[in-house]
Amino acid sequence: FRRVLFRSVHARLLRPYDAARADVVLTAARAAWSALRRQPQWPAENERYRNPAGTAAGEYADESTVDNYLWAAAELYRTTGELGYHNAFLARLDHVKMDPTAPVSYRNFLLAALWAYWKAPHEHKDRRAMHRTAKTIVAGADWRVRMADANAYRAPVHHHAPTLGWGTFAHAPVAILTLLKAYAITGDGRYIDWSQRMPGPQLGANPQGLSYVTGIGHASARYPTSKLSETVYGGRTLPGIPVNGPHYHLPELWPAMKAVNQGFAPNSKASPFPPLRRYVDARVLPPMSEPTVARYAQLAIAYGLLRPNGLAGCRP
Repeated sequence: FRRVLFRSVHARLLRPYDAARADVVLTAARAAWSALRRQPQWPAENERYRNPAGTAAGEYADESTVDNYLWAAAELYRTTGELGYHNAFLARLDHVKMDPTAPVSYRNFLLAALWAYWKAPHEHKDRRAMHRTAKTIVAGADWRVRMADANAYRAPVHHHAPTLGWGTFAHAPVAILTLLKAYAITGDGRYIDWSQRMPGPQLGANPQGLSYVTGIGHASARYPTSKLSETVYGGRTLPGIPVNGPHYHLPELWPAMKAVNQGFAPNSKASPFPPLRRYVDARVLPPMSEPTVARYAQLAIAYGLLRPNGLAGCRP
């Protein structure tokens, strides 16, 4: 799926500058799509991958590939305008769960797929699919506005405390992308207003009064889980790393995590210790401190769009 997605986007962006190279990349994207169609799926649909015994790394288990196919088809259609990819998108649209509150992640590519289809510059797009696409994206933005409006720190996150973790609070600016998509679809300036409030929780409007981006602000996280800082920069913390921030209850994979849990909630997860204060700035706590490439990209794009003139491409 990644080969299809990245190569189709690469070809589209590269074409104005190097058409010959774009053709080569697009050919590779088509080949990857064909390979996906030929090969049997493993694990089968509705089955989850499991790590072999003794493997402690994340499984990133996902029960369905329908949203992956949907996004791959949408990107190829956007790049080529070919009806085969368009029909492949439509064929799967009714078989994917439409949850507008779910952010784009390894388990859910729905909103990315819908946006790719909505942005495709081709006249023969399906009217019903366009309506459904727009409705879902806007519903996702509206949900984030409701959550932020009810949150003391204006974070666009679900208020159920046990769901807090892996950046759900600290990475609030990721919601900017959904809000600006809704603005592009509707032209409603309310989404611009809310998008400009989203950096607050990450940059210091939080119970710690701490910027969850290294090197940014008066006081910021100093000990991210960053091999780049440790190896390339000789132990000095690279600025600009977004850490995950507060975590309701850490997975107790090693003693440090267990010790932090005992400090915050000695008897159970339901300790009265405030969930948004359950943060320790330490390299050995990946759920609180480890960045990902996806977060780097999402936050860089989000903040870039909020810069002066950055919204020009979002206007409907």
